[in-house]
Amino acid sequence: ELQGDVNKDVSVGDKLATPGNSGGGATITLKYGKVVAIGPELVEIDALIKGGNSGGPIIHENGHVIGIVAFFKKETKDDARISSRQQVVVRRFGYRVDNVKTWETPDWTRFSAQGERFGRVESLSKDLLELVNSKFTTWNGNESIGKIMRMVRNAKPNREGYNDAARCMTQLAELCRGDVDDISKDPGLYWWWKHNLKNERQLRDALSTEFENQAKEYKQKR
Repeated sequence: ELQGDVNKDVSVGDKLATPGNSGGGATITLKYGKVVAIGPELVEIDALIKGGNSGGPIIHENGHVIGIVAFFKKETKDDARISSRQQVVVRRFGYRVDNVKTWETPDWTRFSAQGERFGRVESLSKDLLELVNSKFTTWNGNESIGKIMRMVRNAKPNREGYNDAARCMTQLAELCRGDVDDISKDPGLYWWWKHNLKNERQLRDALSTEFENQAKEYKQKR
């Protein structure tokens, strides 16, 4: 049974359970926790949900469903996410079911196609992140990045070479934006991918800034 009014009948600290498919193992798991915070659309919980739990119910200690497990996110104090300078904090969220105005039935073919496209965005982010965190020594075999980095490595230590290296870093900054900008322009993009794209754009913006700073450093060496 769905909870009628979360604001009225649910409090921070209340116990809860989240049955789901943790880790995609095709087995039902049951995670226990408490309500951490209540927002106008979300409830924050501390049950140790992970990939595979999404879509499962958040069951209040009174036996009613108060939300649907949706996502978790990792945060650092500076939110740069391009080094391990800070301790990572994981926050877990579900959507309240008492104030949903409409439910949308997705076209699974289109939803899956968008998911595959978003997967390529995530893969490029991972490779760009590896490039920065490895101090520009490795990029997970990504040929687009490798082509640019080989030009940087072959640049001679003179004015012309530094100009070439600076242009390469600018190309990497542009690479951070292209696919994210393209997918965000899709008028039929489902809300779930729009939501994930916001987090991906934050990371890409941080990486783009890093590449732009590298370009400035090469220009200063001329």
